[in-house]
Amino acid sequence: MRIDLLSAKVVLDEEILASIDNSFGPVTKGYTKDQKIKFILNFNSALEIARFLYENPDILKKQREIFKMILRKAQEP
Repeated sequence: MRIDLLSAKVVLDEEILASIDNSFGPVTKGYTKDQKIKFILNFNSALEIARFLYENPDILKKQREIFKMILRKAQEP
């Protein structure tokens, strides 16, 4: 059985949305209802990334360098 975590009954549930707004209001301000649900579903991944960044502060510089390489490559004729 497949569970649809972004089903209309989840996205439109006022109790869930109120809980998100009460807990994460400033972070999710301006988000659509489904974006708020996605934010919560992806929160553990975000925490892992934050922890990784904290433990490896130089990684952001490396990420920016790689991002620039990707953009340059994508713009080549």
